[in-house]
Amino acid sequence: MTKDRDDDETPKTGKRHTAKGRLRRMAKIGGVLTGAGTRLAAEKLAGFLLSDDKRERLRRKIKQENARSLTRAMGDLKGVAMKLGQSLSMAPSAISEEFAHAFIELHSDAPPMDYATLAAQVERAYDLPLDQLFRYFDPEPLGAASIGQVHRAELFDGRKVAVKVQYPGVMDSVDSDLKNLSTILRLVHGFTDSEVRRQYLAEVRRMMLREGDYIVEAETMREFHERMTDWPGVRIPRPFDDLVRPQAFVMELCEGVKIDRKLASLPIGPERNRLALQWCRLLFDMFFNLQLLHTDPHPGNVLCDEGGDLVLLDFGSARRFDEEFTDSFLLLVYFQMQEEWDKLKVPYRRLGFRFPESSLGGEALRRLHEIVLEPFVKDIEFDFASWRLRSRLSPVYKRYPSLFQLVPPSNILFTLRVFASLRGIFQQFRIRANLYREMLERIEKRDIPQKAERWLKENDD
Repeated sequence: MTKDRDDDETPKTGKRHTAKGRLRRMAKIGGVLTGAGTRLAAEKLAGFLLSDDKRERLRRKIKQENARSLTRAMGDLKGVAMKLGQSLSMAPSAISEEFAHAFIELHSDAPPMDYATLAAQVERAYDLPLDQLFRYFDPEPLGAASIGQVHRAELFDGRKVAVKVQYPGVMDSVDSDLKNLSTILRLVHGFTDSEVRRQYLAEVRRMMLREGDYIVEAETMREFHERMTDWPGVRIPRPFDDLVRPQAFVMELCEGVKIDRKLASLPIGPERNRLALQWCRLLFDMFFNLQLLHTDPHPGNVLCDEGGDLVLLDFGSARRFDEEFTDSFLLLVYFQMQEEWDKLKVPYRRLGFRFPESSLGGEALRRLHEIVLEPFVKDIEFDFASWRLRSRLSPVYKRYPSLFQLVPPSNILFTLRVFASLRGIFQQFRIRANLYREMLERIEKRDIPQKAERWLKENDD
């Protein structure tokens, strides 16, 4: 019906060929290691014969080849390997530049399970035949990603539902994949710091295990549904508690058009800008008001329904924060708005960033934030299509190399992923929006100017 998802499973039973699956993954990782080792050996040999300038160019070329090779393997292996690359692409100061560029290319699309494997997985989860669970079950998935896929179905009482089903054995490789990928990144100098590598991999592991437990995801979905049920312009599906299992669960069917397709259908101008701003406000309100964030911003997880409401899907990687953490983001923006650059270290410290106190000065942070925070600190309808973030940051980092030592904490990875995705959507669809006023509204609501005085005093103490 559809092509097989992987060699790890059989069409008839859905059971993994455990040995074959592990050998396949080991072969992928082994190929990367062999290629990297060969290239590194060639680099050392050629280093004796080359000038300093040519040796540096060769070193960069080899790093780029290693990064591309590892990225291809991550994409093929899916699961934790892909999630790791996607997450690390949001922390360019913590990984080598070549790897940061390569990991951006990772996507979360995956070929779906064949129907026999799918049916076996559902029946194993509920210990019932598929035709006793549902009056109708659509064999074609509504969506397929790195851990599981979703299908349209109908219960015997007539309720239209969506069924999320996890790929067989996909979570079995979490620890082995992380161990292997950590070894590769260490050998090819993918990270700038060994302790940062350990912390980031631990965070990715924690989020992967959480995302792989559908009971936890259903509980998170219910929390979002209950806390946002009265919010205008947004809908959250409701899980059916009696049909929630660790590797499959049933939820209310909410339909609509993926937000990127909806934006593409609108002409450049006010209506498209309004929809994009609606999405942005939703993320801001979740993060700054609820201290709760949907951290998988793939456009397929945000729909626009017939009434113009936004529908949020897939709550596996949602994250909770404390007020101090989310307020510290607003404090960062507030100090930049007030041009108090010498105080910018305070919110960075409260957020948990690592940086050298003596070498990271206010001028370096001022130049960094003039670019990174530009849409939030200028009271204008900002044109995101003209925001050349990466090209403008490059000379700033070269002039102030201490900025490379501004390393984000591991718990911020998935937050950065959300806002980087939002930036990408705004740029792709040429959105114009005044985010200064959106930030100012939340700074005032959270009483940030008064909190700033107290936090500065605490910092001096």
